[in-house]
Amino acid sequence: MTPPVTAVLPLLITCLVEHFGRDPEAVTADTRLEDLEMDSLAVLELLTVLEDEHGIPLPEDTGSLHDGSTLADVAALIERARAASAEAPA
Repeated sequence: MTPPVTAVLPLLITCLVEHFGRDPEAVTADTRLEDLEMDSLAVLELLTVLEDEHGIPLPEDTGSLHDGSTLADVAALIERARAASAEAPA
């Protein structure tokens, strides 16, 4: 089951198109990381770009992502990290 589309998903797709040269027509919420030929290092690079350009905190649990994970899965992981960051005491 695909997680719901989040506010992060459009940023994720834009980043893949602009920084990784992916075809915008081929990148959707259901696109799997393996379809984009993204290994764990490429995913970390993607998350780092999102953090640098949009202030989105890096999720600590990237180990739960795998080749079969979709962009919606990545977006949901980022949303959980954002929520945890917002709840953490300053």
